Amino acid sequence: MKIAPIQEGKSRRTAKNAVIKINKVNKNMKTPKPTKEELVIELAKFKQFYNTVMDEDNDRRTEFGKAFNLRINNSPFGYGHRDTVIVPTWEEIFVEIGKLLAIKDFHECKDLISILQNKLNQIEQERVDKLITKETKQ
Repeated sequence: MKIAPIQEGKSRRTAKNAVIKINKVNKNMKTPKPTKEELVIELAKFKQFYNTVMDEDNDRRTEFGKAFNLRINNSPFGYGHRDTVIVPTWEEIFVEIGKLLAIKDFHECKDLISILQNKLNQIEQERVDKLITKETKQ
């Protein structure tokens, strides 16, 4: 709601009344209501958009299922090549991504530990070499 500036000689009450009159004018100027045909067209557009989004979502989840090798065996005896890809939920996808991140962190820690062990071995070897050189000098 916009408040009109108070002009000289007018009180706040008259300024407030001017604002109320402006609001009443805006309420009387209504936008035309959409017709039934326009609403049907809008609904069809929304349905098409929804179906497109759902198809894309399903495709993405199927690709994640393939990437994570999430398959179910449809063979009645438990063997054969009738494996079908499971379309995972987003929760299952995030769990699999979390597992991958945990494995990555584990391998990074393992690499860091091996680097530190190599440095420690190098320092120990340098120490041994210094002791040997001291003994040979004496």
